[in-house]
Amino acid sequence: FPEHINISCSGNIIKNVKGVKVPNAGGLKGVGAAAVLGVVGGNADLELEVLEDVKPAQIERTKRLLEQGFFSCRLLENVENLHIVATVTAGAHSASVTIINRHTLITEIAKDGEILYKADCIGDSSTEKEAWDFTVKDILEFAKTVSPEKIEPILEPQIRLNTAIAEIGFAEKYGVQVGQTLLTCLDNNVYVRARARAAAGSDARMGGCSAPVRQSPIWQAEAMNRFAVQLPIPSGV
Repeated sequence: FPEHINISCSGNIIKNVKGVKVPNAGGLKGVGAAAVLGVVGGNADLELEVLEDVKPAQIERTKRLLEQGFFSCRLLENVENLHIVATVTAGAHSASVTIINRHTLITEIAKDGEILYKADCIGDSSTEKEAWDFTVKDILEFAKTVSPEKIEPILEPQIRLNTAIAEIGFAEKYGVQVGQTLLTCLDNNVYVRARARAAAGSDARMGGCSAPVRQSPIWQAEAMNRFAVQLPIPSGV
């Protein structure tokens, strides 16, 4: 077991995690809670659900380690928005793993200063940036002409997963319950219901709910020729 873990990461990661409850972490927040709990009770085979099997005793151990200074964090400047270097040390030995551009894209593994694995991360970043190189006119043209069958495999999982977490946000008391408040205080029309669903999903996710959220995987649709989609509101929303 390591004696210390340091997380060096981009400002975007620090900002995103700072005030958000870590899923399955008993209300713990921040980079430190996520990193230390991952060391104590994480299951790397589950990838983005790495903390799904965490036990209460592991949460308590994480709290003690955080109090003992087991964790430190350093800001990386002038790097990709998603850039994380996790370094663990024990005695004179160390090991580090670097992730860039995607949460499951390991770009480097090193042990005691020797690089054991290295992968190129440039392709993912450039592809995503190219996918966003369109205008409002392009978006409208695509929305008017695209065949629904062509985009259904991309949008169906997004609608299904995001609808599910929105329902959780409505049913349970997460965060400041913005979604529930919108439905209670504003007119009952499609615009309010759409905003309330988005807010309820955010309430749940930011409040530590472990249910998955799906963004539009635009960079996975290069074959669609400058893919851009405005998510439709399903009937009955």
